[in-house]
Amino acid sequence: MARVQLPAGASHRWSSMYTFEIVSQPGTTDTIELDHRIFPFAGKFGQRQTGTAVLKEDDSVVAALSFSPDRNQPHWCRIRYLAVARDRQGEELASRLAEQFVEWCATAGFEQLLITVLNPYLVVSLARVGFGFTGENGPTGGVILAHPFSGDLLIVEAMRSLAEHTSDERHRRYAQRYVEKLDPAGDDL
Repeated sequence: MARVQLPAGASHRWSSMYTFEIVSQPGTTDTIELDHRIFPFAGKFGQRQTGTAVLKEDDSVVAALSFSPDRNQPHWCRIRYLAVARDRQGEELASRLAEQFVEWCATAGFEQLLITVLNPYLVVSLARVGFGFTGENGPTGGVILAHPFSGDLLIVEAMRSLAEHTSDERHRRYAQRYVEKLDPAGDDL
């Protein structure tokens, strides 16, 4: 179990300390149960085939991600799910958790992190900590992001792809607004 203390941010909303913790490794019997009323995808955490990393504030989980080694490339890590407590969304907790997870993965020997993202808000959060669009879409239409990112595709391209492939109308509108804001003339930046 790894614990890392994160310093409080400059905003008044970051007045306390956050703790990053790997609560389970893939294939172990250690699990975590998250309340489905608080966390989206709560049932996806606590499965034996995935590990779980969490961000805690005052011993309460405020964000969680599940992960496992890639099935074809064991030195790559796949983030399977990333969830922030519903009442804490918009506080950059996904970015903070992802940033700490990237650091842990480097010490654990993973060379690459991948995640398929359907939510455009999460695309923005992950871009803040160095994830980039690979140019590929997953089987569900989500965009595949990688860290470290060595390509030249911009996040605006990921948003374009989400706007075209998502079935969630709210996500489609957000992605379209994001593209229009960054590339109003459609010049592909």
